[in-house]
Amino acid sequence: MNEKKEIWITTEDNPYDPFTQMDLWMNYDYQMGYNTCGRIARLAAPSDNLSDEENDMRIAHAINDLCETGFVVLPDGNGISHYRLVVEGQCVPW
Repeated sequence: MNEKKEIWITTEDNPYDPFTQMDLWMNYDYQMGYNTCGRIARLAAPSDNLSDEENDMRIAHAINDLCETGFVVLPDGNGISHYRLVVEGQCVPW
């Protein structure tokens, strides 16, 4: 039997773990202007008309899409930060 693993997404520069430090992670994300949760919601477009499994699949696809193609410009405009996956508290290398 396959055990379902939780995944999340973070930027390279966010020092907080979204699983264990969600408040700190989200505060940093908003302060930097990334709005990662909003980006995921727009890409996934979850709906009450879908099953939990279908919504979970849409969210997982949105997270993977951001990791493959997404980046955000740093506030100073001098660089970018890429997204990466976090699986059960461990960052997944690209």
